[in-house]
Amino acid sequence: MSQKKVDQYKEYKKNREQILAKEKRVQKIWRIAGIVVAALLVLWLGFSIYNSVTRAKEDEETAAVSMEWDVNEYMEYLSSLQSSYAE
Repeated sequence: MSQKKVDQYKEYKKNREQILAKEKRVQKIWRIAGIVVAALLVLWLGFSIYNSVTRAKEDEETAAVSMEWDVNEYMEYLSSLQSSYAE
C-alpha cells in the first residue's frame, strides 16, 4: 500500500467512532424525512378522498331540493306601477 493509503486508513481508524456516529445520524434523518413525506402523502390522499365524498353528498342534497315562489303579487305590483306611470 502506498503511504497515502496507509495514512488515510490510520485517520479513518482514529476517527471511526465519529464517522460511524455521523453516518447513523444521517441515516436517521433520511428515515425520519421519508416517514414524514409518506405520512403527508397519506394524509393528503385521505383528505382528497374525504372532500370528494362529502362534496358528492352535498351535490346530491342540493339537487334534490326545489323551491317554488308565488310571484303573482309581485307581477300585480309591477303592472300597477306601469299603469300609474302611463297616466
